[in-house]
Amino acid sequence: MHWVRERVPDTPLICAIESARGLIAAHEIAQVAGVRHLSLGGVDLRRDLGASDGNLQTLYARSHLVVASRAAGLDPPIDSVYARLDDEAGLRAQTEFARSLGFFGKSAIHPRQLPILHDVFTPSTEELEWAQTVLDAFEASGGGAVKLPDGEFVDLPVADRARRLLELADRLPTSAGA
Repeated sequence: MHWVRERVPDTPLICAIESARGLIAAHEIAQVAGVRHLSLGGVDLRRDLGASDGNLQTLYARSHLVVASRAAGLDPPIDSVYARLDDEAGLRAQTEFARSLGFFGKSAIHPRQLPILHDVFTPSTEELEWAQTVLDAFEASGGGAVKLPDGEFVDLPVADRARRLLELADRLPTSAGA
């Protein structure tokens, strides 16, 4: 990474984590200047670990990348490719699983996968309305804890999550927030 960084200092880096060794070093990798995202190289990682295909087999690795990314102040990590081109339901299920863990992107191996990836990772109108409602209520309370009309408790961590969702949505060219 340092070698690449020296040669292209203004290029944001996406670092693929594809081995047990890389997974253990993810926190260190995430802190290198210029790294913007960690990315799961799931096919290679499963091969390295001798693990079969599926979401649960990489749950620890995915969760670890989410935590390492957040701890280093990076944008959320990018999930691995889904190699079964004719399985749209499987692609959607794996993409939804990754998003539920804190990923905010997924690599594609074919352009026909893009509509599903965009659909899953683009915040819905309901999510954006929730986030705006949370921030409006939190700001109206002067930054103190508040209960929304639906009974949801909002404090600083909930407001921060809502703020991050709106910030991510603003960077998506096809989102309602753009």
